[in-house]
Amino acid sequence: MSPGVATKLYASALEEALDTDRKLVAQIFFAARRHLWNEADAMDLAQRSIEHAIILARKTGEPKPPKTFMQFVGSFLNGNGANARRTLKRKPPPVAYDEEVATHTKEKAPDAHEVLTRPVEDEAEDRFNARVEEEVFAHFTAEGEAGDLPLAMLKLASEQEGDKELKNQEMADRLQRKVRDIENAKKRIGRAGAAAKAKVRAELGGTP
Repeated sequence: MSPGVATKLYASALEEALDTDRKLVAQIFFAARRHLWNEADAMDLAQRSIEHAIILARKTGEPKPPKTFMQFVGSFLNGNGANARRTLKRKPPPVAYDEEVATHTKEKAPDAHEVLTRPVEDEAEDRFNARVEEEVFAHFTAEGEAGDLPLAMLKLASEQEGDKELKNQEMADRLQRKVRDIENAKKRIGRAGAAAKAKVRAELGGTP
């Protein structure tokens, strides 16, 4: 070290890596874009996940080998990404000015009592589905380019309103791929989903 040159101190190894490894930062933002199409949303997701990872790294000293910095931050990306997609999918309808539409909106909106008395089973199912979704996205994210099409299909499906499901041809047109590619990717998603459900059930002791 040269005389008079101060050494920068970091509160965690993760923060040093984030400050000195441009490739790592680029990987994190690229992974965030796989979760959310909108660049601004993806940027927010990456920043929020990095902040959460740093907080835990300072408390525990993680990540510890063999887990890499990217895998550590990626676990937060998967969780936060799943939450962000569910939030976008469940956005309430715009404020209605038409009386008939307003009545419909009021009927669809749960009151406080309904929210407070929501069955615990529903909450457990939501947690289960969120964990499965995290596992599936993590699986295809880890595949690199090979996972791009399944991830794109999952994101496209999450953006559909209500229970509307895109047909194979519609999805192929939207993603500019062949119908055969969509069909094969759906099979891969199905296998990954089944494996994720089995893994999460084992983690949760067989529930739900």
